[in-house]
Amino acid sequence: MNPHDTKITIHKDELSNEPIIRVELSDLKQSQPSSDPESQATLNKTYGRLSFIMVAGFFVLLLGTLALQWNSGASNPRWTERLAENSGNCVVRIESNDKMGTGFVVATHGDQHLVLTNRHVVGELPQVHVVLRSGVSVTGDVVGYPSDEDVDLAIVRINATGLQPLGPIASFSSVRPGVEVAAIGHPLGLDYTITDGIVSAKREGLLLQTSAAISPGNSGGPLVRRDGAVVGVNTMVVFPEFGQSLGFAIRADYLLDRNRWQFNSDVSDLLECIVE
Repeated sequence: MNPHDTKITIHKDELSNEPIIRVELSDLKQSQPSSDPESQATLNKTYGRLSFIMVAGFFVLLLGTLALQWNSGASNPRWTERLAENSGNCVVRIESNDKMGTGFVVATHGDQHLVLTNRHVVGELPQVHVVLRSGVSVTGDVVGYPSDEDVDLAIVRINATGLQPLGPIASFSSVRPGVEVAAIGHPLGLDYTITDGIVSAKREGLLLQTSAAISPGNSGGPLVRRDGAVVGVNTMVVFPEFGQSLGFAIRADYLLDRNRWQFNSDVSDLLECIVE
């Protein structure tokens, strides 16, 4: 458009006395679409092609997005799958007389490890048999109990290669009801079983109620949060005839308060290695 075809005027509004700018185009015919039938048909064809390209592009983008999501799901397994794969060198089986339970590594210093479990799993024995995922059996020294005999925890020291702590110990205050958790253990002797659920409630400032399936043999095993932190030590279950999905774990951070423990051996170097 020729700039000389444009006329700009300025005048004042009669009511507000404010300046108003008015732009007038003297030749509008050049900017109007042609009404010629042949030109209109060409435009219609162009619009049709553009519409087809846009629709096809949308479906290509949609298929690409679905493919990426499928590949992402295949390469990034669920957190419980990762936990099952990575816990083999962290979780052990504990045997004492006619009892069998679970324990898990909470501290490592060289080939020395501290294993957390339940008091009722080790009983009052000074030593227990600890079986690794590889099938190797080692002797475990029971080195510590809570001063409060009603707290069902115990610490066992073992010497073995290839073990490592399962994960950091979560504070009880950071655990929220409804969070996803998984229990690892040996229910009824079925080694290295993983079950998932949620933290159903927090009880008495000490216990976590969970819907994750727990059975005899799970005792002493870890209750692990979705982010990999250990929140509890599985300790007991209400049998199905009395209630469904009622399992309990002792808060894992009880381990961190040394004033609540009695040790019969010097394990201070190992205690310093507990991951919080």
